[in-house]
Amino acid sequence: MSPRHAALRVALPVPLLLAALSGAAAGAPDPGSARGPGHGVDRCVSAAEYKKVRRGMTIARVEKVVGFDGRFDDRVAVSQDYVIEKRHYRLCATRSRVAEIGFVSVQGGPFKVTRKVKVRR
Repeated sequence: MSPRHAALRVALPVPLLLAALSGAAAGAPDPGSARGPGHGVDRCVSAAEYKKVRRGMTIARVEKVVGFDGRFDDRVAVSQDYVIEKRHYRLCATRSRVAEIGFVSVQGGPFKVTRKVKVRR
């Protein structure tokens, strides 16, 4: 066996190996995570997380704050330089309301928050 192939043979405990193969080691949320609301299986936005979302934040930054990327709702190209996108995020306090966050991309730049509102489903 060549040294290159020998380096690939690593003895991992079975649970860790299964987690790596399933994507858990690659950043997928852990369903048993103790990070609280908005993280793991529940995937909802707490009041504190909602308050942290501000105009000008990128989609990636919002995802870091709330812990997930939301549910894509719609994307409209108003012109070739101006694109609007809406995403919905379930609020933890209630099942009937969601946070609707609007993002805009100008001239192919990153999508940034332009508005956020709480709406009934």
